[in-house]
Amino acid sequence: MRRNKQSEKHIRRIDISNRASGSTRGFQVHFSRDKRLWTKFFSDSKHGGKEKALKAARKFRNTLLEKIPDTQTALPLRESANGYSIRTRKNRDGSVTQYVSASAAIETGKSVRKAFRVSGDMATAVKAALDWRLDMARRRLRRAKRES
Repeated sequence: MRRNKQSEKHIRRIDISNRASGSTRGFQVHFSRDKRLWTKFFSDSKHGGKEKALKAARKFRNTLLEKIPDTQTALPLRESANGYSIRTRKNRDGSVTQYVSASAAIETGKSVRKAFRVSGDMATAVKAALDWRLDMARRRLRRAKRES
């Protein structure tokens, strides 16, 4: 695959023309850290042109560079922890809320999800999410023992 000359670090230029579905033109900000992926697309048409879309993408990228650590290994993660993700949500007032979303299977084919708001320390929210997920697994095991 050929690299687009308008792409930069963590920003990809996307130019796709398709007669059937129209065209997609803009910049995609992308980060991948420890098997987690953050992406956001900045359309040329929605941002008033290519230059403004690139400027918005750079601003978002720089914000993420400040918020996302180079690696997540500094967090007190359990070995091979899974079932959670780190998310951001844009609020109506324009502010951004970061939270950790965890999911757990409470029975075969049925899962539950719980979000933990990051207020201050990311490690605390990740630990709370993983502890909750472990508690759900223990409850499922206890219920399975009672039923057998």
